[in-house]
Amino acid sequence: MEVLDDVVDYDSDEVIELLDIFTNENYKNNVMNLNKIVSNFRQIAKFIRKSTIAKEKLEKLQKANGINQSLTIDLDVRTRWNLTFFMLQKFLKLKTSLRIFLEVLMSSDGQREFRNKSLPTIQEEDWALIEGTCIIIRIFAKATEVFSGERFPTFVYAMPILRKIKSHLSNEEMCSRDSEDGDVKQVHQKYGRTTFISSVVGKLNVTRAG
Repeated sequence: MEVLDDVVDYDSDEVIELLDIFTNENYKNNVMNLNKIVSNFRQIAKFIRKSTIAKEKLEKLQKANGINQSLTIDLDVRTRWNLTFFMLQKFLKLKTSLRIFLEVLMSSDGQREFRNKSLPTIQEEDWALIEGTCIIIRIFAKATEVFSGERFPTFVYAMPILRKIKSHLSNEEMCSRDSEDGDVKQVHQKYGRTTFISSVVGKLNVTRAG
């Protein structure tokens, strides 16, 4: 059985303690909200990874949705924070199959099959917020990959990468509809006509600026 004791499960008190150094209340509220959403995804990941039946059902749903090579659910751990980013990215790739899986789970047949198991509901606004957050933090995953290199001296890359991170986070147009970033354009294409897109962009900008 897979060991899940080291998963990153920060409770509200831990997050509040980490945020004490910040004075921006909007930023604190955004981070708390993101922590809750990520915790919901993590709870789903734990269940699917521990349940053979759930894994098989998700694989079938992927094939039904045209994914020939089934993707597995990733789960983050405390010792490697980048895994949270990779976990969320994997969920985004599995969005359609996962939404159907959760609907099946909540159906009468699903409740019988999974013994009345209850999992968090992921709202469409949550998906949009996570997709936008991944765009903001992806640069840290790339930076970590460079700094983890073993076949070349990484120190010489420190200042250029830090400048790139600063420039990335200082870009006020990062999440706007006018952004040239392909991933940002995709977010606006998916959610541009929703009632929550302005709220999501606002939250992303607050999170980006810190």
